[in-house]
Amino acid sequence: TNSTSIVLSESDGLVRAFKAGELVLEIDPEEY
Repeated sequence: TNSTSIVLSESDGLVRAFKAGELVLEIDPEEY
């Protein structure tokens, strides 16, 4: 599919973005 999703993990606190099922971005909010 062509979908894009943003995932906020409760376990490690990381924010991840997926596009077409592939991980395209991973952010650790504590670094900012």
